[in-house]
Amino acid sequence: MYRFKSIKIIPPRAGEPSREPHNKAAVPPTAAVEMSYDLESVRDHVMEVRPIQLIRSRSWISGFFIALLIVIPLFGLIYAILAIGMKIDLGAAGGFAGRLYIILLLMAFILCWLIPGFPAAVRRLKWEFVIGERGAGNWRIVDDVKWGRFEKMLRMVRERQDKEKEKEYELKSFRSSL
Repeated sequence: MYRFKSIKIIPPRAGEPSREPHNKAAVPPTAAVEMSYDLESVRDHVMEVRPIQLIRSRSWISGFFIALLIVIPLFGLIYAILAIGMKIDLGAAGGFAGRLYIILLLMAFILCWLIPGFPAAVRRLKWEFVIGERGAGNWRIVDDVKWGRFEKMLRMVRERQDKEKEKEYELKSFRSSL
């Protein structure tokens, strides 16, 4: 059973000026933009996951190819070191080294596939669950355990923005008094 919260992400409006003063020539056009969250849209979720749901998750497909991209070059390098550098014949008839090499390759592949694949499958299921309950949109999904820290960070950002607004107001009122 997974407990988590979802909150709607509000992208900045087109043409909205950035809050940070910056030199436009120094900031590339792909610079990060400030995102905000709709605090009124927070909703608690409880999701029960059956093993069959984890197995059917589409995230396993990408994990399979990522595991291949990790294991094949690594074991290719190990094979080259063993065969060329150490003159070990992995293809010898009845050879223990060849069998051990294949077993280790398969174990490494399975571990590289399952260890990151399980959390990815759970994240995917959470995302699909939120879309199913709340509809399409940009949702930030935060586990209940991490919610306190996330809320604290939002509060700190809000306080910083309020201080910046106060400074801007003080600066404007100072300039107008001159």
